[in-house]
Amino acid sequence: DVYKYCVTTRAGDLVYKAGFADGLSKEGEPALADTDDTGWISLWVELGVPTVKQLRKAASRSSHVAVMTYGEDRIKAWWESCRGDLEKIGKLSIYSVTDAEFEALAALARRHMRIAVTVQDRVVWVADAQGSNIEIHPAVMKEATE
Repeated sequence: DVYKYCVTTRAGDLVYKAGFADGLSKEGEPALADTDDTGWISLWVELGVPTVKQLRKAASRSSHVAVMTYGEDRIKAWWESCRGDLEKIGKLSIYSVTDAEFEALAALARRHMRIAVTVQDRVVWVADAQGSNIEIHPAVMKEATE
């Protein structure tokens, strides 16, 4: 759930209430999504390093697409190989977290976990019921232009 709080529009004027979607287990669907009352996907969130084809499809089926990348060893090669094509997707935003931040988040994962998330000035603080606190600084790789 923390990823939903990292995703806002370029001016920070829209806040989405995304929840887990079928994409964590089903290809062609978002990992996280925010839908309106009609079922339209207002925010489609992908995790990792998705293909350009996946992101174009997501853009055609939603108002805004966000990618939260992780895995520093993969991000650079992915970005260099896809950047030109990704820049053409106007409603796409891409963020990345460091391996250390990702590992700290993963360490919080528990069955029936409860977390509190605070976001201010693009800094994310995550706390759990056991008293663990993590500060995350998602890097902006690409901002949506539409």
